[in-house]
Amino acid sequence: MGGVFGVSGGTVAISAMALLGFKQQLAQGTSMVMQLPNLGLGAYQYTRRGSVNVPAALIMSAVALPFTFAGAIIATHIPSHDLRIAFSIFFYFIGTFSLWNALRKKKQLLNLPLRWYYLSVLGALGGIATGMFGIGGPALAAPSLVVFFGLTQTAAQGMSIYLSLPSTIISITQYARSHDVDWPAGIILAIGGALLVNLGVTIAHRLSEKALRIAFSCFIYAMATLLLIKSA
Repeated sequence: MGGVFGVSGGTVAISAMALLGFKQQLAQGTSMVMQLPNLGLGAYQYTRRGSVNVPAALIMSAVALPFTFAGAIIATHIPSHDLRIAFSIFFYFIGTFSLWNALRKKKQLLNLPLRWYYLSVLGALGGIATGMFGIGGPALAAPSLVVFFGLTQTAAQGMSIYLSLPSTIISITQYARSHDVDWPAGIILAIGGALLVNLGVTIAHRLSEKALRIAFSCFIYAMATLLLIKSA
């Protein structure tokens, strides 16, 4: 799922661990351990296929780092139940945004150039979302790059992985300091994810733009709904 959608490997892990009884912070922190090698492999595969504007992606990544740290501090200091509900609401928003993007007419809204000042805003928002929700940055960045910058879905997903990779390292540091990382579980998840992430990237490049966006939206809705049910 991480290879197909750019972000959803972590969504699967967080939702599954929450259903298995992990508190929300522990689920998010542990999922980041799984995400690191998957993000590295995903970045390599998307770049190899020419799907990433590397300089633009690096600008987003650099700006995101301090905001990621701030988001991680917030996440590790609020009640688990409240964080889980916030996670679900955020992902309903992302799912709706992506679905609207898939079904709207092809006319471009803004078609902003990939200038540093526009990318800085997106990097800052993505950094906060990554720190707070573990995988929020790419979930926000991918549809935003499509809608506002005119990128293809695969190019947007590739750039969002670049945003997430350094931000995830920063987030793990803060979650680990708060004892919200289960390292053995994270390593086992990482091994499983690394085996199949390349297959996911291949699938993503074979799907149509519309199909990929609709599938992404449905997947995000499903994971958010599972977490809301768990919270209830």
